[in-house]
Amino acid sequence: MRTLAIVTALVLILALAFVPGLIGHFWQVPKDIGNMIDSNVPQGHLEGVVEENFNKAEQELRERYVELYKVKTKTAELESTLKVQKQELQKGEQTLQRAKDLLDKGNPGSTIVVAGANFNWEQINQDALNQLGACKVLRKQIEGNEQSLSKLQQAYEQGIKAISDKQEELRRTKLDFDVEKAELSALMAQDEVNIIVGSINQGVGTKDRIGQARKAYNDRLNELRAKAEYDQQMGSGKSTTVIPWDKELGITEKATDEINSYFQNGKVPLEK
Repeated sequence: MRTLAIVTALVLILALAFVPGLIGHFWQVPKDIGNMIDSNVPQGHLEGVVEENFNKAEQELRERYVELYKVKTKTAELESTLKVQKQELQKGEQTLQRAKDLLDKGNPGSTIVVAGANFNWEQINQDALNQLGACKVLRKQIEGNEQSLSKLQQAYEQGIKAISDKQEELRRTKLDFDVEKAELSALMAQDEVNIIVGSINQGVGTKDRIGQARKAYNDRLNELRAKAEYDQQMGSGKSTTVIPWDKELGITEKATDEINSYFQNGKVPLEK
């Protein structure tokens, strides 16, 4: 009876507390993942957080199965116990049936032969009563253990289903996450391309601005060059000084020099 009470208590704990707790814990895992995600963290760190929580969820599934395995072990033990008890009950009921047959054939005070030995009717009757009590106790134990076995089996099936469902949920979630990672990588690559193209365009704009600045600079430079050339070529070209330096230096103007200069500048003599 003590064994029956212990088994029944274990079944109640496992069937009523273990499975609901298992399911509730699994539903909490995605919430914990969500609470740990900060949109401001770098992509690599964010992916690492998600992957870490995937690994934790899988590890917790494994640990839950270890607990569920205890249910499986207890189920196997109870099945073995039931097998022995049923064999004992079958043997006890066969003995009880044989004792009844012998008692029915005899009468109180008579002698009954069992396996070559003589027993009086009262001895057989008392032994049959003892055997009847043992069979009743054994049958009650079997009924209780069968109920416990049924609850254990139900708890195990529910636990296995909960783990399988969570594994499938994690598989789908990881698949979705892989798709999201691929999409994010593609978008980031596209964003990098846009940044590069933008920088190239910005560089072209800078070059244009430099070209415009150089053009303005060259325009100013050409303006100054033109003025300097004008002053050099188009001005009087003669000194306005009144000091007779040519006479001082003994320089005399020669007509031949001016004639040569005249023809060198493209002037041809008139025909006579």
